[in-house]
Amino acid sequence: MSAERVVEDWVYLYKTYNIDAVAVYDSNFFVDKKRVVDICEGLLKAGMRIKWGNVNGRIPQLVKYEKPVWELMERAGLKMILTGSESAEQEVLDLIRKDANADDIYEFTRLCHSHNIKILFSYMSGIPWSDDTAYNSRRVSEEINSVLTQVDELMKISRMNRFMIYAYTPLPGSAMYGMAIEHGFKEPKTLREWSEVLYSPEDIFQNAGCKQKWITEKQLRLITMLEQYIFGMMDRDARSWIAKGIRNKVLRRLFKTAFDIGYCLARMRLRFRLFCWPIDYWIFVKFRKGIGA
Repeated sequence: MSAERVVEDWVYLYKTYNIDAVAVYDSNFFVDKKRVVDICEGLLKAGMRIKWGNVNGRIPQLVKYEKPVWELMERAGLKMILTGSESAEQEVLDLIRKDANADDIYEFTRLCHSHNIKILFSYMSGIPWSDDTAYNSRRVSEEINSVLTQVDELMKISRMNRFMIYAYTPLPGSAMYGMAIEHGFKEPKTLREWSEVLYSPEDIFQNAGCKQKWITEKQLRLITMLEQYIFGMMDRDARSWIAKGIRNKVLRRLFKTAFDIGYCLARMRLRFRLFCWPIDYWIFVKFRKGIGA
């Protein structure tokens, strides 16, 4: 879609429905820098004062954007970028053919922070390194620890970002699919069988069992705890927008207090790598189920 058409559509939505934000689901949005510039200039020319984000971008490409382009995107309302950081280890990035430099993530974080843009970092862990269970378990633990170390370092640059982490799932056609089969992955033959591989957090939490031979159930549970609870509680924006939806003032205050306590506990667990006896996580899961979240 051309830059002119994008601006026209957003202006129409703005004038017709009085929107104040746009979520952009376009993995190729930043591929054409001129198109990005044209969209931003078009929004400013049209007098649009809205926030937009959730747009997917690749770090190697965005760190090459010049300062005037970053300033233009900020003035045009860009507030959030989703990026697949995938791993903190260069070896993993090379293995999955990411075509990225692990060190670029720090420059990217500094750029976004200086322009008040939030980043949604998406990591994965659980690479099928070998048939040796002990070796693979050790490597997966190293993957997770390297991500946690990088998260600590990135938080020193900015506290406004959100981190996500998922277990690696073999998908047909991907670079490592054959590697996964070679190291013990039993290829599903039906959609029902695939549903047992693509775990939901609830399945993992309820002792679903681990069909992937190279990652232990304990590691799978840790990844889920990090994604659902540790990283989730450290997203301060979540506290604000959830609280806005609670009309009762007493309940709203209780929620904010509970969130603040959870935030402190999550930060402590991350800082000291204390993931045993996750009583606070159990309470969090029960609470989520109770409110249907």
